[in-house]
Amino acid sequence: MNRFLSSLNPKYMYTSRSYFTLNLVTNIIACLCIIMLSSCNKDPYQDGTPELPPITMEGKNTFGCKINEEIWIPFVKNPSQWNQAISINLDETSGKKVFRFTMKKRHDNINENLSFQIVNPRDGSNKQDNIIAGIYNFLGSTSNCPLFEMVDSTRFVLINKIDYDSKIISGTFTFNKFINECGDSTKITDRRFDLKF
Repeated sequence: MNRFLSSLNPKYMYTSRSYFTLNLVTNIIACLCIIMLSSCNKDPYQDGTPELPPITMEGKNTFGCKINEEIWIPFVKNPSQWNQAISINLDETSGKKVFRFTMKKRHDNINENLSFQIVNPRDGSNKQDNIIAGIYNFLGSTSNCPLFEMVDSTRFVLINKIDYDSKIISGTFTFNKFINECGDSTKITDRRFDLKF
């Protein structure tokens, strides 16, 4: 009888209600986190041809371009620490600020890489010597010439924003012509990026 009466103690009832509320809130937060994480890796090709991301300056981790007039968006279905759709590295060991960008597209049976480097970027810079290297290749391709290297001297970058405190770099740029050892050419245009580094 005493045990039954003690279970009706308002203090005990309040504690049970708090535990239930805390448990409910925890479950709701966990569900929201799962939804947010799954939406972060949304397949841009799921509904057909994706759209180029808008030109922004907020560190949204977006990148897009056209390769031979077809829209190309980086995407890795199951990203890992070593296999990200977008990776950016800042190297200052040479006394210069060298940004190395690597974009990957792993979609269906497509396995492509696009990489390039920018040296000493500045807000509003528009210099042909800023982009010092560019490579586009098909990984695991049976082709004799899957690697395209940038050969066009017409290359420039316009940095819309670079913020070393917030670690944001965004801009637009172009380098038109890539060629491989077989003499095949690839045109890459309409590039835009808004990335965290």
